[in-house]
Amino acid sequence: MATSDWKSQLKEIFQKDFEILEKRKRDEEQARLDKMEAVWFTTTIVIPVFEEIRNELSRYNRTVKIVATETSVDLTVYYAKSYFEFSYSIAVEGRSPVVLVHSNLRDETPKITSRLNNNQISIDELSREALGAHFVEQYNRYKRYFPES
Repeated sequence: MATSDWKSQLKEIFQKDFEILEKRKRDEEQARLDKMEAVWFTTTIVIPVFEEIRNELSRYNRTVKIVATETSVDLTVYYAKSYFEFSYSIAVEGRSPVVLVHSNLRDETPKITSRLNNNQISIDELSREALGAHFVEQYNRYKRYFPES
């Protein structure tokens, strides 16, 4: 083996290490930026919409509890202050909003949706109006099975 062969092989090893390290740095920076965007999204889009929903539902004898973290917000609807009806949660994974819906239907398990209106979207595309409309659509599906008595 010639001297230049092992030196070039050694250089390749360290070049691969350098490329892996650079990719890791880019991924970490992207994750940091995505988290900042997720925090912005939850505070400027999701929480205001959920507060509007709470205000509207209070007109119909519903109590709404909103619980927020940096990258997710849960909205739970109660009838007569204590009877659980419906929950709607939105979390941000990367740049995608993921919606979890759960109600008290006997055979229902929580449903995760990463699509709104049958389209894959990012947090950049999800408006307040679209989020509110999706909540109403999902809540309406529940209410069709459990109308007021």
